Amino acid sequence: MNEIHKPPSSRNTSGLKGVSYEEDRDKFRVRLKINEHNLTLGRFENTHEGWISAGEQHDIWTRKLYGTYAYQNFDYEPYEINQFLMEFEDPLTENGKMYLELRMKGYRL
Repeated sequence: MNEIHKPPSSRNTSGLKGVSYEEDRDKFRVRLKINEHNLTLGRFENTHEGWISAGEQHDIWTRKLYGTYAYQNFDYEPYEINQFLMEFEDPLTENGKMYLELRMKGYRL
């Protein structure tokens, strides 16, 4: 089983895969390893809504990059997944901008 399919480590303090708490900023940070580079995909407020948003951000990117077998923090309905993935096609959304920038930098996505 490769890393993207595994659930969060037992040392994980946020309870979500790909999400860590930055005490100095008081925010949740979402990271993902892409082409041997650790990339920050966003930071979210230290609230319950921020925690959920951070987990969803990780899930959106892993689903886009690794497909249905990637570990997901939450369960989604098929229509929700389609809405998330449509964001990558729109360069006006934050995820669309970041995806386009990474591809222009030569990342294999």
